[in-house]
Amino acid sequence: MLSLCFAPLLDATGTVMLIGAGIGLTPCSSILSALLKFRWKKNFRPEILHFYWVVRQSDVDGFQWFIRRLTELEHGLKRDREQEQVDRRYYAEINIFVTGAKEKRDVQPMRGGKRLVYSDALTQPSFADEDLYAAMLNPTVGRMFFGLFSMFIPPVDACCGVFLESHRKPTALTTDVPKRQVSSKEATAILGDPERAESAPNRFQDIFVWNGRPIWSEIFAQNA
Repeated sequence: MLSLCFAPLLDATGTVMLIGAGIGLTPCSSILSALLKFRWKKNFRPEILHFYWVVRQSDVDGFQWFIRRLTELEHGLKRDREQEQVDRRYYAEINIFVTGAKEKRDVQPMRGGKRLVYSDALTQPSFADEDLYAAMLNPTVGRMFFGLFSMFIPPVDACCGVFLESHRKPTALTTDVPKRQVSSKEATAILGDPERAESAPNRFQDIFVWNGRPIWSEIFAQNA
């Protein structure tokens, strides 16, 4: 549940910037859940959310729980938008800055057994938790797919560069995805251009994975 000390602050503004790292992700998880799963369905403020997560490449494994949470929240938001339970004026932008990335890392299955795509009969997933996990482990090569699978859902949007077969068994990636480094130095320029943001190779629905530290002066200026 959202702490009572945060609720008045959220009610008082139309735009909020939320920044988290380390153990600070626990309260961030609560706030994100409150906004995306509950408050926006009831037409509460704020209407615009900018969330920034800074994490070292070597620490990504320790935050698999949060990667799964973001995957769950994103799929739920996509479903609610498609079912018109969340008004279009509500905007979420989640930026993950992976620092200290020095070399390509092998991607192993995430802990916790079966991978999560949060698919259902009505809403196709934009990505799976392991797709986001793989991109965070290797932010220097752009978007990577661990291999999405579907459950009676149509192909993913063409912009994702991957197509799914409509059956229950896992399917392999059928379309090569261009891989390029997306430096954090490009973040404000890309996010400030809707066309570039829409087609950014480091995008996972409302999530962007950047290589390097955030340039806070540019970020604050852009959101002012």
